[in-house]
Amino acid sequence: MSIFIWLFPAKKDTHAAVCMKGKGRFQTEVTDCELFQQGFERLCAGYDFDGEPLTAQATLVELPYDPRNRHPVQVEAKGQVIGHLRDRDAKRFLHQLHRDQNSGMATCPLRVHFHPMVGSGGATYTARIDLPE
Repeated sequence: MSIFIWLFPAKKDTHAAVCMKGKGRFQTEVTDCELFQQGFERLCAGYDFDGEPLTAQATLVELPYDPRNRHPVQVEAKGQVIGHLRDRDAKRFLHQLHRDQNSGMATCPLRVHFHPMVGSGGATYTARIDLPE
């Protein structure tokens, strides 16, 4: 055994995320998507929507403080911040998460929708997640 391994053991991951999956209805809307369009562009780079939404895994992270939200929960996908949960949904989610005694993180299925703007050549992205009811 190397002395460095003995002196500096590998850190254990104490922030394991709980996997939460609903019934496939994707009823929970991700808010503030308009603020994170660049994150959506990086997330969806190279994906051809062709009428079908992009499906991915979302990571929900409880934030320590956000002056706009009483229960701040950030939504990320593949390292890109794409929005937040509405206060009502975040409160329900945090209740489930704290009941499971986790570290404030969870994963769940995500659907990203692409909305082209006719005439302007631009587009916007929106997202919905599938949380247990």
